[in-house]
Amino acid sequence: MSPSVNNSRKLQKFFYLVQQYIEGNDLLKELEQRKKQGKGFSEAEVLEILKEILGVLKYTHDYSDARAKGVIHRDIKPSNIICRNQDKKYYLIDFGAVKEAG
Repeated sequence: MSPSVNNSRKLQKFFYLVQQYIEGNDLLKELEQRKKQGKGFSEAEVLEILKEILGVLKYTHDYSDARAKGVIHRDIKPSNIICRNQDKKYYLIDFGAVKEAG
């Protein structure tokens, strides 16, 4: 959180996140491409995606220090999950609708 002073001289706190740009395709596009090819995701692929995304969610929800509590991502959907071109790992993006936990 970052402190700010308004005109009434009261201290306000603002929450912010810095997000890295991830180059790749989102999961929705990947699902659509596979559907056109008559394919889907295998059970093993789904489990791997879930493990990666759930790890991020656990970290962000449980994170806490003197300045901030964890956050809850409130917009989880296939278009907010990106498969990074570089290593084919899945990343949760768009934390714009987050809510502070606690």
